[in-house]
Amino acid sequence: MDPDGDLVLQVGSRFGSPREFRVCSATMRRTSPVWKNMLFGVWKEAKPTAGPWVVDLPEDKPEPVHGLLAIIHSKFHLVHSSYRIPRLSQLHDILVVTDKYDMISVIQPWARTWVQQVRIPVDSVFGTPQSDGHDCILRIHVAWELGIDDLLSTDISELIFNSTITTCQATKPLRLPFEQKVVYKGQVLQFDSNAGPSDIVETIAEHRSSLIQTLLDFYHAEVKCRTRDEGECRATAGAVVYSGGIKYSERQLCDSLILGSLFRTQQRLGYSSLPLEASKYFNDANFLMGTLSSIFTALPYLSDRHRGCPPSKKYVEFEVRTKADPRWLNVLGPEHKQRMEAQRKILGLP
Repeated sequence: MDPDGDLVLQVGSRFGSPREFRVCSATMRRTSPVWKNMLFGVWKEAKPTAGPWVVDLPEDKPEPVHGLLAIIHSKFHLVHSSYRIPRLSQLHDILVVTDKYDMISVIQPWARTWVQQVRIPVDSVFGTPQSDGHDCILRIHVAWELGIDDLLSTDISELIFNSTITTCQATKPLRLPFEQKVVYKGQVLQFDSNAGPSDIVETIAEHRSSLIQTLLDFYHAEVKCRTRDEGECRATAGAVVYSGGIKYSERQLCDSLILGSLFRTQQRLGYSSLPLEASKYFNDANFLMGTLSSIFTALPYLSDRHRGCPPSKKYVEFEVRTKADPRWLNVLGPEHKQRMEAQRKILGLP
């Protein structure tokens, strides 16, 4: 980077043979408060009283460090060749380093271009995302660091609608021996310190539970209203039928027909019953919506006078409202928005 530099960085020994970069320590100090503290403080990385000045950075990947060193040493041709159209993984890696060394401001000239690159189309809720779980984590982190709040909200919503939550043995010392994991497309997502908001798993789990509870409540309300004495049928009074000496009104027959069809379809789909509580439902919310759609949208009616009695249209309208509900689409809290606004301000983004 700087043939006259007074400092040699050995980067990435954890990932194989480290790469060496000769750099200017004064440039490092000016661009990163963390490097300033490391190199000119009381730490082991400070300049020795004798011999060459070599600092080992084993945990950092060489490629993103090389990119940032090229930026701060004005080797812009190297930045252009590597990061003109960066891959999502490249953006993730370089933003891990800018966050670690508190130097996000140095990428400001490239920020607008990178924001455009990271906007991979994702048809959240209604379609199939064009990525797997790994890409989703990378995109969430990049959106978090670049302050792209709409993209972050979209990806979190995708996980709210299409993931499951599993509880497993904690991998790190925690207050509790178990921790929640998000499972998406069969992958257990590993949200570490470089994966967006620190409370992302809790946010996904909380909103997923709320969404599933709303769906289950609709189902059980439709079942319950047809088991009450007054029933749900709103057709005008019709014939009375006797069976085994018991009198049934036409309205009761209507409710019984719908209720029986609900249970029959449910059995055909492999569900003996749907739980009352979201904590007892272990599939994803979109799967549950598909199940409810199959249950509700093909119900028979007793006669033309009862054509409007099945809740088929009611469910379709309910599902549309649910998918558009801001409770599960706009999931960022005030603290998330404030942090992302601060990032955009540093990067000169609107």
